[in-house]
Amino acid sequence: MKNFQLKKLSVLFLILLLSLSVYAQMQLGRATLLHAKAPALMNPMHLSSGLSNPGFVSGVGGVVFDAVASPNENITLDNLQMDYLPEEADGKRLVLNINGQNIETHIYDWQLIPIAKYADSKYYSVFTLFGDLDDENLQDSLVEQGYRILNYHPAFENTLMGLRLFELDILIISDISVDLPEIDGKYILGKGEIPPKIFENTLGALKAQSFLQDSVQNVFGEYRSYIINDYQRDIRFNIENSKLNITGEPYYYLWHYQSDRGGLNSENSDSVYTEIFSEVYAEIESELDAAINRNYLSFDEKEWIIRKILEITDDFEEGFAFMQDTVIQDYLEHNDRNTRNSYLHRMDVEHLYMLFFNMRIVLKAFRIVHLENASEKISENIDLIKNINPAVWKAGVITMRYSAFFRYIKENFPLQWNSFMKKIQDVEIEPEVETPSIMYIPEIEE
Repeated sequence: MKNFQLKKLSVLFLILLLSLSVYAQMQLGRATLLHAKAPALMNPMHLSSGLSNPGFVSGVGGVVFDAVASPNENITLDNLQMDYLPEEADGKRLVLNINGQNIETHIYDWQLIPIAKYADSKYYSVFTLFGDLDDENLQDSLVEQGYRILNYHPAFENTLMGLRLFELDILIISDISVDLPEIDGKYILGKGEIPPKIFENTLGALKAQSFLQDSVQNVFGEYRSYIINDYQRDIRFNIENSKLNITGEPYYYLWHYQSDRGGLNSENSDSVYTEIFSEVYAEIESELDAAINRNYLSFDEKEWIIRKILEITDDFEEGFAFMQDTVIQDYLEHNDRNTRNSYLHRMDVEHLYMLFFNMRIVLKAFRIVHLENASEKISENIDLIKNINPAVWKAGVITMRYSAFFRYIKENFPLQWNSFMKKIQDVEIEPEVETPSIMYIPEIEE
């Protein structure tokens, strides 16, 4: 009990210090949200390669949308015009004309402007809980105390949409998700939003957690984490009664590592790693025997192992980046193929095998396993997730749908798109928001 109180006091002291040095303090339920200088989240990796990459999935994770929408089968787009009319009422300023027909849209500036800038960028990751601060020492201290560091795509930094998308990421993992952020007891709301209905949201959260436990984890096993995304989702747009209609729902991609196959935090974890070590050893031994048999008279063992290391680096380098293995990191510090080749040639065969073995262990132990059945189960029952906090879910759906629609325009009508982007570049949106980069959720005392 004494240790808990000391930890609690040190956390409160850190919050006090931060409050003196940061710009704004928000509350989200029992969580404290603070702002300190942090880099933007700028990751250009597409989901098609990122979802199998352990560095991306566990290091960026969060919310990622990179799809391009398609027109409905009954639409042939001969021409499209788009404009932004600031003199119109907020919510009707995006103006579309498709095949000579004026199309009505309904999206407020606080949603439209950041989503359009997001769709225009070359970065797809929206938000991560595994972020960085400009001050590395402060970051290390906070993470050690249990804080989470939040980073946003540049388009969503300091926007209300950024706040909503941060909360989308934690929707199914924290009880604070039933609420919305507030400053000095006042909710930060955009046009078209209302204060959260905490009681209804809490009931929704209880039902969702029961479903996740009984119908997902107990049936399909535990998952380590997830990414909310639109990979291979069918996002389409059509025209109904002269109104734009975009369809498609986000997908929960649940995953765990290959080394989690014995269960997360399982007592069997040591035996799982023993199995993986044995498997990797046998695989390398088999590959070596095959290489010797093919080139018996001219086989050079050192050259063979160097070639294998360089090949595995070319194919999976980003998969090693998040590991703390000293042997691998010393090698990766040589950041181009020629210097790595020279570095490897200076090593003896024994150390080369140690490096290769470590790299293969990492690839096997931390291979991303998509828990497809569990992912489908959640995604088929998405209304249960939505009911935890409808405002948050709506923000995520709007971001996914409109960013996909805007990417379609960008690809197929680039002149119109570029003209539109110039018009909205300096539009100021309300409410003004300073997105938090630090979150602390206090422990609940038993």
